[in-house]
Amino acid sequence: MLGKNPDGTENLDYEGLLEVDNLIDYMLVIFYGGNYDAPVSAWGQNFGPNNWYGLRHRKKRDGFRFFVWDAEHTFRDVREDRTGPFPAGNHYSSSNPQWIWQQCLDNEEFRVRVGDRIQKHFYNGGVLTPEKVLELFQERIDEIEMSVVCESARWGDSGYTPSGGRASTERRPRTRDDDWAREINRLVNDYFPTRSEIVLSQLYRHGVISDVTAPAYQLTSDKSQVEVEAENGELFVTTDGTDPRQIGGKPTPSARRIESGKTSLPAGKPIQARAFHKGEWSAMVTISE
Repeated sequence: MLGKNPDGTENLDYEGLLEVDNLIDYMLVIFYGGNYDAPVSAWGQNFGPNNWYGLRHRKKRDGFRFFVWDAEHTFRDVREDRTGPFPAGNHYSSSNPQWIWQQCLDNEEFRVRVGDRIQKHFYNGGVLTPEKVLELFQERIDEIEMSVVCESARWGDSGYTPSGGRASTERRPRTRDDDWAREINRLVNDYFPTRSEIVLSQLYRHGVISDVTAPAYQLTSDKSQVEVEAENGELFVTTDGTDPRQIGGKPTPSARRIESGKTSLPAGKPIQARAFHKGEWSAMVTISE
């Protein structure tokens, strides 16, 4: 599926059919938003796929990449759990990214990679941390706050009934100040502050989050060194761009093993670090300070 041998080396006799990091990131976005209409739809009791696209460059060794599309059924219930597993995909005609994700979870290396992407996006200022989500969301608010008036004039004037009934006397237009602003406040105050932790707890149940805490790091006061420390166990670091953990679970030959669990390295070059404790690896931390 990846066009590789079991040890991770390229095999040109095989096609590359999947971009693994893209699949993982796509699904993390689906999970975070609680999207119950893509790529599997709750409207059909999760037996059918919906609202997804996958593209592949046929003349290159690129695998399929998946894209979020038509995602209005998101950010609803802060406790929405779309991690599955769901039956959609049992037949070829209903295949979808979530089905591929579910099958890949049987593979240890895939689970390790999922843990690495979770570490990247849900920690240390990643795009799915509450602070970063709020920052990005505020950018979009500022960008469309005026133009959403035009949008409400286009669509909101059809009106809606607050009570949920059909009485025409109850219907009123949706507006920016009465409806859009209220929804913004709900997301900012009730959804984003807690959603990341909720999704992490959902993902933990699928065995993709290690019990070993990933290494912490900080710059020294003069910004010349990066201090890296494992909360428990040994620390393994590389500075040549490789993963300290090999496919199969052994340390990479170029990795430095620090039994004390703490070290300082020159700042300015990429550092990859993992903790190793009681036979289990942490997620990988990539430091580019």
